[in-house]
Amino acid sequence: MSDAQEAYAGPSLAVLCLLVFLAVLPVTLLVPILKPLVADRYPVGPFAVHAFQSINMVGAMLAAPAAGWLADRAGRRMPLVAGAFLADAGLLLALNWAPSYATLMALRFAEGVAHIAALTWLMGAALALAQRGGERSGAMMGAVGASIIFAVALGAGLGGLLARGGVERALWGAAALGVAGAGASAWALRRDAGARAGKAERGL
Repeated sequence: MSDAQEAYAGPSLAVLCLLVFLAVLPVTLLVPILKPLVADRYPVGPFAVHAFQSINMVGAMLAAPAAGWLADRAGRRMPLVAGAFLADAGLLLALNWAPSYATLMALRFAEGVAHIAALTWLMGAALALAQRGGERSGAMMGAVGASIIFAVALGAGLGGLLARGGVERALWGAAALGVAGAGASAWALRRDAGARAGKAERGL
């Protein structure tokens, strides 16, 4: 067994898949409430309504490299992941009280940043586990990928179910999932020391 394998003290594959699932599920849960949350509240056209579904991905795309860079410098993942889960939950809930479309989009952009931060740091833990797995590394990363697809597939249906009680109920549900993810990650990653990159490897 290599030094990297011996040093690993993170969660199991099943736990990591659950954490990744919890990170992705709240994002797709908002799809069924797109009209009442955006179109019915603000004087905007169809393009602006659908831009709401895209702006968080813009935030995620811009933030992902920075999140990876921060993980390399910080080393320990647990506070980062739990904090990102909580930030995502708070931002999802804040969407309900945005006073203007511009504010709504700013919150959604920030939510994308928090979401990708949690997911990036979890994928780092998954990669550490896969490296420990040797010949099973491909299958292990495939299982993590499957948990992402499962969350995407389940999210819209769950969001539609929650939306029967109104927009607020769906947003509270998404926020509750984020809080659950924070608690689960704080417990599951409590012994995960991560890996601090050397100075020569910390470039953005």
